[in-house]
Amino acid sequence: GEPSEAIYELSEGFTERTIVWKEFRKEPSFLCTWKDMCFAIREEDESGSVLCYHRMGDGYALQDELELQGGALCHILYDPACSVLYCSFYGTGHVAAVKVENYHFTEVLNSFKLPANEESKVARAHCCAKLPEGNMLLFAGIAQDRIFVYETDQGKIVPELPVEEIVLEKGAGPRHLLFHPILNYLYCITEYSNEIYVYRLE
Repeated sequence: GEPSEAIYELSEGFTERTIVWKEFRKEPSFLCTWKDMCFAIREEDESGSVLCYHRMGDGYALQDELELQGGALCHILYDPACSVLYCSFYGTGHVAAVKVENYHFTEVLNSFKLPANEESKVARAHCCAKLPEGNMLLFAGIAQDRIFVYETDQGKIVPELPVEEIVLEKGAGPRHLLFHPILNYLYCITEYSNEIYVYRLE
């Protein structure tokens, strides 16, 4: 098939782009990289798979693939401190922590569903972000209008009930989370209300 995953090198000023690697994979949705590793996902309705590539020369070679419980996997985050890949499933609200060693997925540390919206009974996990300092992991529940805060222990998400919930306005739909690289702020982009929420961490 036609290439469905690619990495581009941008020129200074971002006026030109060069494809440095491309490949065909079914249902690709998201990529993240760390040093010589590239992680990808398949966003399938009834399941979700993570893929690990190893950079070799100018391209990447597939090393491992793992199918996980949950539907419509849409976001992954790699934490190099504990060699764990965190996964968020839009379709079913599942989240997972997967151990990575030597370019292979060696263990699913845990997998569970976020709390559902009390009215609609729908649970969705759209993305996650790791607190720059410490062991807190945040998940955006787009259907729940909440950001769920969990503790981690050596990469595992514990406990399986959030230690805190950040509640947004009803119908906001938190989609993406980002910590400021220097200041003590968390930014949240909402999909349904088209807003940016800014939180000061204390």
